[in-house]
Amino acid sequence: MYAFVDAAGAAHNFLLFLLHYASILLQSHFHTDAYPAKL
Repeated sequence: MYAFVDAAGAAHNFLLFLLHYASILLQSHFHTDAYPAKL
């Protein structure tokens, strides 16, 4: 039971890390000043 909770917590932290890393990549790929102009 506790091993499952630890695995779920690790997967959750890994997903949060991927989302954070993806947002950094998107911000560096699209310039923040030119991004609202495309919208």
